[in-house]
Amino acid sequence: MAKILWVSPYGEGWSIAYKLRESGHKVVYWCPDPENTNGAGYLPRLESGAEWIDYAKRSDVVLVDATPASRQTRRSWEPSDLSFALQGLRHHGVSVIGPTPTTELLQNDRRYLRKTLAKCGLSLLPAEREGAFVVPVTLSLGPFGQLSLGFREGFYGEVVTGDVVLPLQPCALSHRSVGLLQSLLDITRHSTYFNLDLAVTATDVYVVGAHAGQMYPAVFAHLGDLLGVLDSAGGVVDREDQGASQQEPSRAPALVTTLFHRFDTESPAALDELLHEPGVFGFQFQHPERDHPQSGGATRDFIAGALVVRDREWGQLSSKADAELQRLTGLYGLEHRLGDGILHDIPALIKQLHTWGYLS
Repeated sequence: MAKILWVSPYGEGWSIAYKLRESGHKVVYWCPDPENTNGAGYLPRLESGAEWIDYAKRSDVVLVDATPASRQTRRSWEPSDLSFALQGLRHHGVSVIGPTPTTELLQNDRRYLRKTLAKCGLSLLPAEREGAFVVPVTLSLGPFGQLSLGFREGFYGEVVTGDVVLPLQPCALSHRSVGLLQSLLDITRHSTYFNLDLAVTATDVYVVGAHAGQMYPAVFAHLGDLLGVLDSAGGVVDREDQGASQQEPSRAPALVTTLFHRFDTESPAALDELLHEPGVFGFQFQHPERDHPQSGGATRDFIAGALVVRDREWGQLSSKADAELQRLTGLYGLEHRLGDGILHDIPALIKQLHTWGYLS
């Protein structure tokens, strides 16, 4: 079993760490923001920022579930202390899955992204092409070279309501996007997910944005695969050889849906039980009796968590997700904002990418 330090800049991935701990790993959690109480009471936490470096050096792996904010300088941006500290740990031989100073800036500094893309033969989507027909897609490169294709549903407030994550083999699209950045990522010791939002036309591949880390809610499918937390049906894996190391992911298409608190009713079942549902990951709630008895249960924040549904048969994914969402939203007093478009449109978008020769 692995000894894991889970670092969560915004408290987004704590429930994956919780599921790892439940399956037998020794997991300790640290959030640099002392006011962030997501997941309070479910994991042993480092309360002092001074502790985490020492604990990291004694861990089998340090896993960071998000990219921290960069510091603004007079003329530009510079990487955060956290990314510099992670790079220092790598130089000391510590196994780190997380952002580097360079990949942090690729996400947070638009000018730096544009200059880097130009050097690598890529370009941002020009304003004059924004009205043209494009296939919007996110291409993700994992820390061990795993590729996946992502389609995003939309926004409710500032929250993405759903992601579809499809396993991908090396192809023309990956060669013309993340493949052109591979040398840079190798030099900078890239060791986390790197995601490019793309606008693809019949002849061109443009970059819309970059994410050097996890995207919510796709994070739960990506890290669930990477760490072996989920099997192909969405259940928790319990294997002695399971750990935060390279292994063959389940490679089943996944639909990840954001779950929201429904404020007009009290939950008929304890939200504490939600964490033990197959494929469910909590986000903004605390345990009412562990460490924070004054919380009174779930925090009344916006996001309750996310549901990961998998099926190797594309035609079954929609009905399977609908049935599970109906059950969970009724049982726990939740709601979701997932529309029909994300599942109905994707086959046509994939067919278009095939027609243009990007998936061969």
